[in-house]
Amino acid sequence: MQAFADDPEHPGRRVWRLSRAGAVGSGIVMLLCVVGAALLTYVALTLVPLAGAIPLGLCALGMLALAAYVRRDRRGKAGGAILLDEDGLTLDLPRDRSLAHHAPAFHGTIRRDAIASVAHRLEGYGAQGLAMVQRSYWLVLRLGPPLLLFEDRGIGSAQATDPMMPLAEEIARRCGLPLIERPMARGCGGILGAWFAQGPALDAPAMTDRAQRWIWRRVWITGSLASLTMLALILGMMIGR
Repeated sequence: MQAFADDPEHPGRRVWRLSRAGAVGSGIVMLLCVVGAALLTYVALTLVPLAGAIPLGLCALGMLALAAYVRRDRRGKAGGAILLDEDGLTLDLPRDRSLAHHAPAFHGTIRRDAIASVAHRLEGYGAQGLAMVQRSYWLVLRLGPPLLLFEDRGIGSAQATDPMMPLAEEIARRCGLPLIERPMARGCGGILGAWFAQGPALDAPAMTDRAQRWIWRRVWITGSLASLTMLALILGMMIGR
């Protein structure tokens, strides 16, 4: 669970720092994708006829595209911290902390009297019959556009990340701000929910109840397919030995 902790160097302050373990894991996956693409390219160019080289080349391109996606994920997990005290928040937020909203990096201090509320809402993304649900958290400023803080990913699936709600609750409580849940909104899933995805604006219209039920059904199907794919890979490795 994500949570603030006391800052031993500054009594009365609370601090949260994003673990770099996720960035390390994404970096390993990115490296594996690049190596796999290089091996497939070598095989396609030297060891198989043209008819077999074409699908291998397409697989290599797919692995490179996946590597680029994971690189963005790694960049968003490579840092990040929030310092909370009686005056407000000091934020060190990396770019790509969201894979759908494309939020720029933010480094600076925001006084508590400049913040109107802390908002959160579910977001549904559908793509090619699959779906995912995420929860985004925002600082709603009295002047200027809202600032994305962080997000929960893969809600309702085996890929769900640790919920960030305890952080949002403590920010709201210590700054004397309302914590507002906004209605679920629809985002653009792009290609397989990864490439060209686009998050909805914070003031986007709410999804209908019917659309929400459809998204949650697809989330279950998507999670089941991911689990079955992983099982098939494990069985294939065992049989191939």
